[in-house]
Amino acid sequence: MQNSMNQRKCSDMVNCKQQSVSNSNYYQSTEGVVLNHLYVANTTLIKLSKGELTINSSNNDMLKCTGESLILIEKNQTINIKCSDIDNHLEFKLIDISYELMSKMYSLLITGNKLEYMSGAHKSISSRMLCSPLRPGMNEAFDNVFGCLQKSERSECGHCTRCDTGTEGSPLDFTLMFLLSAFTAHEDGIGILTRTVKSSLREKVYNMVKNAPSKSWSLDDVAARLYMSRSTLKRKLAIEQTSFSEIYLDARMCMAARLLRTGDYNITQVSVMCGYNHTSYFITTFKKYFQMTPYTFMSLVNH
Repeated sequence: MQNSMNQRKCSDMVNCKQQSVSNSNYYQSTEGVVLNHLYVANTTLIKLSKGELTINSSNNDMLKCTGESLILIEKNQTINIKCSDIDNHLEFKLIDISYELMSKMYSLLITGNKLEYMSGAHKSISSRMLCSPLRPGMNEAFDNVFGCLQKSERSECGHCTRCDTGTEGSPLDFTLMFLLSAFTAHEDGIGILTRTVKSSLREKVYNMVKNAPSKSWSLDDVAARLYMSRSTLKRKLAIEQTSFSEIYLDARMCMAARLLRTGDYNITQVSVMCGYNHTSYFITTFKKYFQMTPYTFMSLVNH
């Protein structure tokens, strides 16, 4: 097992896109799979069990990790990931942590005598992604959080207190804190956690669409929900160097890739769930975005 944290200039991004990080992935490829122009909407934890991941960010950071590792990626940035197998194995899972849950983590962590340290951690940004060895107990802890968040998303938890995300200090909170503790001893890790309490407009719009991908969203719909005028929303998104149409496409393609990975739905079902009335148009859009057809994408995933 070998882990490294390197920061150096990365090559220019190629014009190929891949979805925002989500859920469990298992790829087998002799040459590896490259995921480019990947927008990270929420703070993300990756458990790399087998294989190697090389991540380049838009901030010219480079991170290279091999399993078994735990990776923390800060939200609101664009990254490229190269997934390479080792001895024909590449296996990793991802947890997409919501703004609300990360705000709770920040609140709980600063009560642990870290307030003064964390308050100034945002002043200088060195790295927005970190890699740490997978410590004893973290493999099971990650899988527990992964399962809980999946059940919560599908409304399958019922009255399960272990998966409760609504109250502060739940078992889920402390399990997630245990995972994040792998990075809190590092100054850059503290900085990443501190900056999670700030939310960009791009994040808000992205998550709004992501939570209802089958809805036919319009700029007016989003503006109304954010209590803004159409022109104000366009102007503020332009300041963040993005647009509603770009965010809308990113969110829908993210969900499409996520659903295709599960293997539970066919291409027609996924197109409808992502708001496309015509499967042929969905396939064309998917191919243009990912540089591969939905079928090819599915064939890269080993369930």
